[in-house]
Amino acid sequence: MDLSLNGLAQAAILTIRDPRAGARMVLSLDVTRQDRWNMLLLTVVISAILAKVSVLLSGGGDSNVGFFAASPFMLGVVQLVLMLFAVFAIHYVGRRLGGSGSFDGAIILVVWLQFVMICLQLAQMLLLLVSPLLAFLVGIAGVGLFFWMLTQFIMELHEFKSPLTVFLGIFLGMFALAILLSVLIGMSGIEFPGVSDV
Repeated sequence: MDLSLNGLAQAAILTIRDPRAGARMVLSLDVTRQDRWNMLLLTVVISAILAKVSVLLSGGGDSNVGFFAASPFMLGVVQLVLMLFAVFAIHYVGRRLGGSGSFDGAIILVVWLQFVMICLQLAQMLLLLVSPLLAFLVGIAGVGLFFWMLTQFIMELHEFKSPLTVFLGIFLGMFALAILLSVLIGMSGIEFPGVSDV
């Protein structure tokens, strides 16, 4: 796999067209676990910065956007927690269900999925300058693409056969995470701007 910018862009396009082929390409990379964690942190930082830039380009002030979108640091923290949850869930739940994937494989696939979404985020930012409607449609398509690629990545990593079963597992996992985060936020006493005024 060519790790130059051009090579990464071509690999991202390939992954969008054929997620499992993209997953196989990334899984074949010979990088240390420490490098994988470093790449994960890098994608979190880049994604948080791009989210803030997107807010600025859309003309929304901090008071008009969500709490996390207004704070790149908080957005980064939340995204890091979600990516770590994804790594551990993909590996350990997958193995409990008969999968054969490795922990290192789960890390690199989560990193690669986030990188492809960053590429889509960049495209969406450029479209914001031309057509906010097109940018919105790309964002909607990106949600579907995220779940499609994640499903295919997990199937490739663990050699699962049923995409529907994998997708349902992803949905249930995210539902459980949403409940857990709601409970933790409630217990922490964190208040979000504007919420108490509703």
